[in-house]
Amino acid sequence: HRLERKTSEVVKKNFDIGRMYSTEKNILPVTVLKVAYFTAPFFVIPAGFIFTPWLFVALPLHVVPLFFKSLRLYVRAKRLGIEEARHAFYSPLISYIVNIPNIFGFYYGFVKPYDKKTNSKE
Repeated sequence: HRLERKTSEVVKKNFDIGRMYSTEKNILPVTVLKVAYFTAPFFVIPAGFIFTPWLFVALPLHVVPLFFKSLRLYVRAKRLGIEEARHAFYSPLISYIVNIPNIFGFYYGFVKPYDKKTNSKE
């Protein structure tokens, strides 16, 4: 994927993508899983304060799958001889920069659906 130059552009673009996903007639199961995964911390944090602080243990565990994905990318890049293979470890950070606005856009899309005509960059 090509990221925009400014973080604000990345956030806006992915917010709009999330809105587009929720506006589709058939939301794919993988989209629902991704939204659930990146929404989980927003439920775990208040639940940790309300019910038990033990729920906060889930927060660091939340990034474990992203770390293993980074590790696989790193190994693959090293095998291919890519010099900047260590940049694969930015993957969890990039995932959050991209997916958090995406999930907010997804939920906002149910309130105000994405309209391709009014949101196009023509």
